[in-house]
Amino acid sequence: MSAISRNIIANALGGCWIVCLTLIVIPIQVRILGVEAFGILGLLTILQTVFALLDLGMNATLTQFAATDAAPGRPATRQLASAAVAVYLGPAVAAGLALISLADWLSINWLQVSSYHTETIASAIKLIAIAVVLRCPGLIFSALIAGMNRLDVINALKSATQSLRLLGGLLILAVWRELLPLLCWEVAVAAIESITFFAACRHLLPGLMPLPHYRSAVMHGKWHYALGMNAVSLIAVLLTQTDKFAISKMMPLEFLGYYQIAYGATAWISLVQGGFNSAVLPSLAADFANGRNVQLRARNAKITQLTIYAVTLPTAAIVFFSTEILELWVGRNSAGAAAAVASLLSAGFLLNAAVSNCLTLAVASGNAAIPLRVNLIGLAIYLPALVILMKSGGITGAAIAWVILNTYYLLVLVPMVQRRLLKQGFIDWMRENFLPFVALAVAFFGCARAAIYLVPDCPIPMLWGLIIAAALGYAATGYWLLAPDLREQIAASVYSALHPTRRG
Repeated sequence: MSAISRNIIANALGGCWIVCLTLIVIPIQVRILGVEAFGILGLLTILQTVFALLDLGMNATLTQFAATDAAPGRPATRQLASAAVAVYLGPAVAAGLALISLADWLSINWLQVSSYHTETIASAIKLIAIAVVLRCPGLIFSALIAGMNRLDVINALKSATQSLRLLGGLLILAVWRELLPLLCWEVAVAAIESITFFAACRHLLPGLMPLPHYRSAVMHGKWHYALGMNAVSLIAVLLTQTDKFAISKMMPLEFLGYYQIAYGATAWISLVQGGFNSAVLPSLAADFANGRNVQLRARNAKITQLTIYAVTLPTAAIVFFSTEILELWVGRNSAGAAAAVASLLSAGFLLNAAVSNCLTLAVASGNAAIPLRVNLIGLAIYLPALVILMKSGGITGAAIAWVILNTYYLLVLVPMVQRRLLKQGFIDWMRENFLPFVALAVAFFGCARAAIYLVPDCPIPMLWGLIIAAALGYAATGYWLLAPDLREQIAASVYSALHPTRRG
């Protein structure tokens, strides 16, 4: 089995486990804590994304460098990892302390909360800040493991730590049924996660030291790429998290809770694309570094088609049946407030997945300037659209702005990467990779939706039977739209996974 196939299977297994646990836990959290507290929990995810920027691009640099470092024992990679710890932890700790000092002010002047005292909200913000800082070392070690092309290890560790976090959190809620004990558990698991990832790195790369140690010679020639990637990440965070910050400021926290429910129902789609992106990034970086242009184009074509095929199915299901899916998941009241938002967000995630491998290729090839320029223009489009649409449409307007942003990416980033890095055309890309799978999904799920409209008071078993039939029809038909060599590779990988001891 190839490294890419192994990584994809590991990502699929790990991702499915985490997604299933998350989908089980979220409605229980909403039921016990309420929508408003769930919105506060959403701040943890938002701040984790923001704090990731404080690495100044070192994590991306470490992954890219480790993927191309073939020296015995990788001494240069070990030195770069120590430098990454030094660069990342100082700003992260300082930002955490600043957030703790501002917790009281934020609880009074930023968040619009009705069900909790400001003292409780301030304590929650402090615990969130501590948890986020404790996770930062784990992100560095995770980037190093990814660069060594051991995504199987990453997925095993993530599955274990996420299981501990979610299942342990359920036990905490069962006993205390309050927000602050759950956040204390988040702090403990964040520390365990960083320690576990470091132990795995020491096993894979003996001699690695966790102590920060920065030497200018280690970063010679790397700061340009690191800061470029950090600028890309900064703009990406503004593009993906500004909607939540705006909702938390402009609207009662309850609406952030509903938005987080819709986001939780759809954001796992990005885990699917992320699984494919991370699986292929080390191989793309190695191909580019060694001038294997034909192999680079072949890998990119396969992973792009496979990503869109896989992501289109859940997207179409949520677009056409968001109300029914959310009612089953979180109940009728929450579904009524979040269904339209979920449909729009899922459409945006499909467009984002279609673009994602072009971004991965740009990162793997060291061309951070391409996504940087595209993101800067995207930011100029997105922020005004977000403000205007939120004023007129609330959280639904925020979701529409997300669709607009990703439509822009599809029309701008993909042609640029195809032309400059792959010497291929955008129209051919659309015809081979995007349009067939989207049209197929619309046909199957659209027919299922029409059939339900034709049956007054459609019985629930019939409704779900139609959804499942549409999903199976798309999966089977779409598989034959994949390139023949890709189908052969999928079949071989599945056979190898089911018969690991056989050779042939």
